Amino acid sequence: MSSKEELQAHDQNSILKLVTSFPSKHKIAADGISPDGNTIVTTGWDKTIRFFTSKTGTSWTAQKAISAEHSFNKIAFSPDSKFMLAGGSQKLIKYQPDKEGVWSETEEVKGGRYDSNIMYCLKYLPDQKGLCTSGGSYINLFRVGNDGSSFTLEEEILGDPDSQVTNVEFSPEGHTMVMCGYMLLKVFKRSSSDGKWKMVMKQDGHWDYKAAYFSNQFLLINCDREWQRIYDVSEKEKNTYSSQDNAVSLTEMLTIKDSNRALFVPGTDLVLAACREDRKEKGFIRGDLLLFGHSAPKKWEKIQKLSGQKGFIDGMDFITLKGKSTAVVTVTSTSMRIWRFFPDDRIFECIMESCHENLGGMNLARLPNRGLIGISVSRRAQLIHVFKDNTNLLPKLGAILTKLRLEEYLEVAEEKEATTEKAMDTLSLDDGSGFKAWAVDIFKMKPGHIARLKRALQQFFI
Repeated sequence: MSSKEELQAHDQNSILKLVTSFPSKHKIAADGISPDGNTIVTTGWDKTIRFFTSKTGTSWTAQKAISAEHSFNKIAFSPDSKFMLAGGSQKLIKYQPDKEGVWSETEEVKGGRYDSNIMYCLKYLPDQKGLCTSGGSYINLFRVGNDGSSFTLEEEILGDPDSQVTNVEFSPEGHTMVMCGYMLLKVFKRSSSDGKWKMVMKQDGHWDYKAAYFSNQFLLINCDREWQRIYDVSEKEKNTYSSQDNAVSLTEMLTIKDSNRALFVPGTDLVLAACREDRKEKGFIRGDLLLFGHSAPKKWEKIQKLSGQKGFIDGMDFITLKGKSTAVVTVTSTSMRIWRFFPDDRIFECIMESCHENLGGMNLARLPNRGLIGISVSRRAQLIHVFKDNTNLLPKLGAILTKLRLEEYLEVAEEKEATTEKAMDTLSLDDGSGFKAWAVDIFKMKPGHIARLKRALQQFFI
């Protein structure tokens, strides 16, 4: 088989491969995957909960649907995957599996104030020693017991009597909390004396604040489906709070229009925003990714524009590939792309695209010794798609190309500045994998062919 045929034979789903799809059989209100990757759960507006279990991540067994007294729209698994919390209808219910692995309701978590049937927030705090819920105008903060399965209400905090608290975010160190809602944005810091949360900033405005995300220095606010705003948090993260501390001051640094979501690139102060462009003349909407960075605290600029997928990007999340490199997964209703981040150059490159019908947002879990698993739930089609880490099937050639990032070797070939043998010695590629013979064929190609091969390889290999 020639190198070109070998290249074409590779499956593009070389990172996350679709292994199965199955129906959920109810109108999905919430979905999730356990941290150990063995359980998928969906809740429905028909007051049912469905559990799907697997030991391999490939075949899934549907348990008998559980009929609940209430409908739930938020779920959260415990960090150890031993139980699940379902929230909604002003209730918080715990579900656990028995010795045979059959899940059932065990108890109600008491406490908390809810004045809406919608549970807007249900999440663990960064240190996993606390739990936060919001179901209306209040947020409820619980302390997790030493056994990891009991909860004690510590604090109820009023957001705004005329607004719903639609999201709560915590800084990575867990000392700062941001409360979001319609015309509601408050920042709290935790007191070192009594552990209570004290409001240090309230932002007035007419925005529908959706979410808040922290980086080392900046705070990103999702205002609504069309705007993203980045604020400078002038006060550094502190372990203590005192009455002499000044309130957090927010200075608007950047506004991103026509964007439905944006995230900080992990470990950086770069912002990746999903934007849309209406292509009316061609009859579709194109999703683009825009990468923003700053050269000075108050000077932000666009670093890169990535031509996105056809359709509206309604799912975007970061993952860690083998080798601890960072990538972002973007999902539309018909396709999924994975873009790898190269921190030295501060750019993203698309390394995989796969097309599927009826995709939705992506939930991802990193499993010990088993790589990555992801579920994409189409609420319209009531389908669950399971994707499994396939990077262990990459050929040795792919690993070599990853290490070299293709450019160094192919540029040598394209410029014809060295002999094949010299390039082999310089780049230490003669490892018995057959790559040397394959590379000799590259040197026989015309420069234009090499350039096209280079672009193709960047699409096929990590």
